[in-house]
Amino acid sequence: MSGEGPWITVMLNYDSGDEVRLKINVEGAKEVEMRTNPKLQDAIKEAKDRAERRFRRDRVTAKMQITVSYHETETSMDTADLEQAHQDRDSGGESKMSEVGDRETDL
Repeated sequence: MSGEGPWITVMLNYDSGDEVRLKINVEGAKEVEMRTNPKLQDAIKEAKDRAERRFRRDRVTAKMQITVSYHETETSMDTADLEQAHQDRDSGGESKMSEVGDRETDL
């Protein structure tokens, strides 16, 4: 893969069954961004069109099932936010535990 940004993986399966499967995985960004990116949507349409042309060329008459999956990737900012949330949660738990320990020693 060259360049940055989302990418598409296309898998085509038509092994003499009654159904042809075309699976398109889109990865590399937030789902909303991928769904609204016109270049990605054009690439998805092109993958579908190529599969249909190949079916016609190979005289495949089976029904085609198309699955498009969007897989979000974490950014470094997402990871930093997640780590901060865990740290805040953990430090909050420690302060509550130290208060309980203080009460036990006061008794």
